Amino acid sequence: DAHPADKEGAICGGRASVLVEPLAGGRAKVFGEVSKALRAGAPGVLASFVVRVEGDEVDVRREWLPDGTVAKGSPIAAAGLTEDAAHAALDSGRPLVHRLEEYLIFLEPVRPLPRLVIAGAGHVGRALAHLARLLDFHVTVIDDRTEFANRDNVPDADALVAGDFGAALLGIPDSPENYFVVVTRGHERDAEALRACLGRPAAYVGMIGSRSKVETMRREFLDKGWATAEEWDRVRAPIGLEIGSKTVEEIAVSIAAELVLVRSGRRMESAI
Repeated sequence: DAHPADKEGAICGGRASVLVEPLAGGRAKVFGEVSKALRAGAPGVLASFVVRVEGDEVDVRREWLPDGTVAKGSPIAAAGLTEDAAHAALDSGRPLVHRLEEYLIFLEPVRPLPRLVIAGAGHVGRALAHLARLLDFHVTVIDDRTEFANRDNVPDADALVAGDFGAALLGIPDSPENYFVVVTRGHERDAEALRACLGRPAAYVGMIGSRSKVETMRREFLDKGWATAEEWDRVRAPIGLEIGSKTVEEIAVSIAAELVLVRSGRRMESAI
């Protein structure tokens, strides 16, 4: 009989080694540390070092390296892994394999999902929250109306905040992995939200609006000293990629596409 892959004309070829670890539950302490770090928004590296026992049988040991730190005197330090190697995995965002004298060490970077903060739980905010959840963002949605900032209206949000836009946005912990999208229901609230986003670390700041509205707000922000020209130039407005979007869903797609473009660019930069 033909190989199953031949029926589809598959020609990829190549070889792969698969590690089957039936006793992974015995590593509960390490995986618990990983889970705790993710809840706290702290990155790290899960290091698995594999030792051949006999034939194809191996022994696997694991350590959690918070922020890529290799503790002095730890088993993985004794195995010869350097902190530079752990940081290289974390910085690149890609798994790395190191072959030492007696060990094969697999370094798996673990990072919290980038946080997307959407100011505005109206039609566009709700549609964007749905798409962003599918695209592996941690989604926070803010609105000053409780009838909008609720689970029934925005079921895809990881976190919902009902309150004034400015105060709620300033309450978001600073991170270079924050993505801010301003899609409120009016000029004044857009300005309030945008003021709370500028001048702080962020991967992305975008605001919805026509070109005339954006230019009017730009002059207002510069004249009142709410932003420097450099800070304003970081704002992506009008928001989203130009795809000829007209409907709410199409606008959400254009914004989501721009978020992915920025995120992919950051990953490529960190991998260089």
